[in-house]
Amino acid sequence: MTQLSRNIIVILCVIAIIGLSSVAYATVYSNKTISHLYANNNGQVLIKWSGSPRPGPCAAAGQTNYGWVSIPVAASDAQKALAIAAYLKGKRVRVDTSGCDGRYEKVWSIYSPGG
Repeated sequence: MTQLSRNIIVILCVIAIIGLSSVAYATVYSNKTISHLYANNNGQVLIKWSGSPRPGPCAAAGQTNYGWVSIPVAASDAQKALAIAAYLKGKRVRVDTSGCDGRYEKVWSIYSPGG
């Protein structure tokens, strides 16, 4: 094996490790009804449902996130609006999380199969 091919393998392994670390806490929560909603003035929206993980995988030792997951500030307004509408109407949703936003799991996508 040449030195170049060894370097390429090492670089690809490093990229894979970095890429996988961002989805280390990827979870799918299906058929959930949002029971609590919190929005702050910087654009972050927090949601939780009955049976949400408490504490979640992103809370540090000795801390808790009380079962909240975060729709980050950078998420689209459509994603935040869907969460708010599902909360107000009591619709069931599927919440996909990936990685952490501080002590909260970060919502990657939210889907309402019933419209």
